[in-house]
This record gives sequence, structure tokens and C-alpha cells, in this order.
Amino acid sequence: ASITAAGPGGAAPLTAAGFQSVLQDSAYGIVSNGLVPTVYRGTGDIEVSGRFTWHDSYVNATRAGSWRRRVWWRAAVAATVRTGPAAPDHSADLVPLPIGTGSGFAIAPIADLGIGTRASVTIALRAASTSAQTVRLRIPATRDAPFPSADRVARVTRTPGMLTSIGLYPRWTLTDAVAIAGFYGYESEGADRYTGSTTVASAAGGTQTATASVLDGLSERREHRVGAFLTYSAAGGPVRHAAGWPLEVSLGHFQTTAATGGRVLKHAYDEVTEIGRAHV
Repeated sequence: ASITAAGPGGAAPLTAAGFQSVLQDSAYGIVSNGLVPTVYRGTGDIEVSGRFTWHDSYVNATRAGSWRRRVWWRAAVAATVRTGPAAPDHSADLVPLPIGTGSGFAIAPIADLGIGTRASVTIALRAASTSAQTVRLRIPATRDAPFPSADRVARVTRTPGMLTSIGLYPRWTLTDAVAIAGFYGYESEGADRYTGSTTVASAAGGTQTATASVLDGLSERREHRVGAFLTYSAAGGPVRHAAGWPLEVSLGHFQTTAATGGRVLKHAYDEVTEIGRAHV
């Protein structure tokens, strides 16, 4: 009863357009590209790979007879050298989406185990290292700060952690040329390291140094993926001659099913892989 004057009117709820203005208008200090659809086009990683097979009993596999005669195995090791594109300027992007992984190398032991010429499973291990790369990005006050201001843009060197993975590919060969396969993959990526700094205004007055090490560990993750694909191969097999120009094409679908650790994008993508083989 002692309140006799009308209270102040509440502010209108923030609309999507208003929030976009906060993210983009220089008056608020963030000055980003905002929450907008983003499309990148360009050449991603370029890889050169080689594989050495040190055992292969598949050539002696038979479709009939005892299981001992039909069981075969194959073992190989592959090495890859990768060169990546120059890092684009993501300093105005709220969610950076890189094209490619970056320069580096990988080594992958591979083993196949099968029975007859139809059913087999491939186990592939992989360890990959990516070279350090200098990029322009914003150094947030804390690791989880969602909208760092524009004065926090700096040149930062990122050294990615080691990536290790295992992939299982159960496969059923329908004909000598067509096969279907499933996929389960587990990836583990170590913590990355960031170096670099910039000077920003302090809330208490004066200036302070924002160091990029606040971003350390963002890549540390554990990820599970599943998928399936269909393969057509004209590369030749143990019971037929290779085509004049050996070619292998795969159509696949893969997606992330579970993850822990740092920021992990939930991938769901389709992939077309074309491999030409040279017989020497």
C-alpha cells in the first residue's frame, strides 16, 4: 500500500535482429560476422600416400574347402605426407570452419582378415601429427567466453595435439566388382597448444595482456563414428583380370554418434572416393 507511483516499464525482449546487431554493430565492441550462414570454397588438404604390403595370402583364398584353406590375412603399413591450405582469417567468425587439417604426416598399420573371397574385416590403426600454424583469431578472457570483443584479435600460433584412431570395416563382397561395408571408428586427439598475446583494455582501467594459452586443450577429445559404404572396383582381383584403366569408386555415409572432451562438431556427411591404380 505504500507504493503510490507507477514502476518503470520493462525493456522489450531482445529479438533475433537485435541480437544480430549486438554481434555486428561496432557500438557494442564485438564486431563479428554474426550468426549467419557461412560457406567456404577452396582446395583442402593434398595428400601423397604410399603403402607397403609385407604379407598377403588373399591371392590363395578359395571359396570352397575346409575353413583352414579359406582363411586368409593381409598386413600392410601406409604413410602419408599432407600439405594444407593457408589458414584463412577467422577473426570475425563466431564458429571457425577450417578447410582441411593442415600440413603434417601420418602412419597407419593395416590388417585384413577374411574367410573365402566374400567376407572380411579390416582393422586400421593411425597416428597423425599436424604442423603448427599461425592464424588470426580472438583471445577470449576465459576459455568458454562466447563473444570476445574485436580488440582481442591477435596473431596466434596453434600447435595441434597428436591424433590417434582405430577403424573397423566389416565387408561383404557381393561380386568380384561390388562390395558393401560397415564402419566403426574411434578417434583420440591430444590437447593443442596456443602461443601469442595482445594488449587489451582492463575493466579496472589501464591495460592488461590477453594470452592465447587460455585456449589450450580445446581440441582434446574422444569421438565415436559409424558409417556404411558401397564400393565398385575395376582394379582386378584374384579370379579376374584388371581393367585397362583400374578404378575404384566408393559411396559412403558417416556420422558422429558420441564424443567427450573439448568442442566436437557432430559430423554427418556423405563421401565419394575415387581411386585410380597403376599396375607396375
